[in-house]
Amino acid sequence: MARKIPIRPKRRLETIKDVVDAVLEKEVDTTDKKTIQAVWEKGKTVRNRDGGLWRQDDFGNLIKRDEYGNRDSDTGWEIDHIKLVKDGGKDVMSNLRPLHAKTNAARQEG
Repeated sequence: MARKIPIRPKRRLETIKDVVDAVLEKEVDTTDKKTIQAVWEKGKTVRNRDGGLWRQDDFGNLIKRDEYGNRDSDTGWEIDHIKLVKDGGKDVMSNLRPLHAKTNAARQEG
């Protein structure tokens, strides 16, 4: 006789998924050095350039790691909220990306 394997209720699986989602979507401090580095690493590496120093943002703009926060630099970058905070975006890693500082400034102006 075949042995029946108990099936866990769907509700239990949703609860586990909810826990995983909560951990992955934990709010982060965007001024923390580890967060800044993690966001930097989300940038695209540039062929024939040191990936620790150079990346591209989602728009193809060249950004330089040590120019973080410098809006006067041609390679400056900032942490961008993909979904703007004013529109309900949060400080979670999935909503953050490196973005050229001037592009980010233009996005914020609207």
